[in-house]
Amino acid sequence: MKKNNLILFNKILKTENSAYIIDLDHFQNNLIKMQNAFLKYYPKVCLAYSYKTNYVPSVCKKAHELGAFAEVVSEMEVEMALKNLKTNKNKIIYNGPIKTKLSIEKIIKANGIINLDGMHDFSKIDEIISFKYFKKYKVNVALRINLTYRNNKSRFGMDYKELDLVLNKIINNNRFNFLGFHVHLPFRSINSFKYRIDKITDILKKYKNINVHSINIGGGFYGTISKNLLLSLKLNNIPKYDDYARIVGNKLSNFFKLSNIKNLPLLIFEPGSSVIADPVFFISKIHCLKKINNDNNIITYAARHLLIPTNKNIYLPVYIACNKNNVLLNENFKKNKYLVSGYTCIESDIIGEFKSNKIINEKDNYVI
Repeated sequence: MKKNNLILFNKILKTENSAYIIDLDHFQNNLIKMQNAFLKYYPKVCLAYSYKTNYVPSVCKKAHELGAFAEVVSEMEVEMALKNLKTNKNKIIYNGPIKTKLSIEKIIKANGIINLDGMHDFSKIDEIISFKYFKKYKVNVALRINLTYRNNKSRFGMDYKELDLVLNKIINNNRFNFLGFHVHLPFRSINSFKYRIDKITDILKKYKNINVHSINIGGGFYGTISKNLLLSLKLNNIPKYDDYARIVGNKLSNFFKLSNIKNLPLLIFEPGSSVIADPVFFISKIHCLKKINNDNNIITYAARHLLIPTNKNIYLPVYIACNKNNVLLNENFKKNKYLVSGYTCIESDIIGEFKSNKIINEKDNYVI
């Protein structure tokens, strides 16, 4: 833990019991590093930041300062993106299975992009643009392809039959501007990205006579994960930005080269946790220490539901910032183990474990 961070955390906890801290410089570096990784292997790329991952305004605005699009999935996120994008309000990609009429109208007016999840999206848009007020607008759309990866079926996107029907309606309606195709999977492995590209290139072969301006490979990348968290998640040798970029960029470049396509489509990717997770810290004062039998419990102002996805039954890495005046126990003694718990009345609200050969106390220590 950097000394400057500890000084800042100490200052904040003089007035707050707990707080989220976002390192915007770190976030910016992640965005730049990821974009540069993809540019290394493919010449035309567009990063669209996933609002649902963390839509704190300062985070979104920082992403837009660097040229990132907003990837949104709800009416609320549409509103936020339109406010955060001071200029270039067309830099919005609207995903998701439910899109309200009002939010669709706002995206059309902003000249943003709507990724259609099925015929229901097309029908709703077709109805909207039939009204007199919308006669002057042309709608930018892409189509989400339904994927089944290793017997894992998805409820999103269109199968090939529906894709044919919707695409045919779009290309025969001059009120629509067809941009391309969109895929996404809830898997982070390199093989899952190979699969995405294989499916996209299959679709491009099938519709080779239709102009495709963009290819959206979705999100689901690994970012930087600490060694302790990797152990908790039982992960090792996870891919880096460059690994994803190399496989995606090389496969697409080779496909277009063999297909003799000179005007390459724009490659869109939609990172979320891979760029914002490690710049975020949660800090908390220690409310009290409690010893039950031989167990040392540290009760904090944190909680599992604030820090850990509901489908993850893991302990998080915990760091106790110790005042330099804390008494150091004999180094030959076995380190004390502390269970760090939250403020709720839920029995399972245990956040993590911490081992130390220093004496922990409420006054001089806090949890990160």
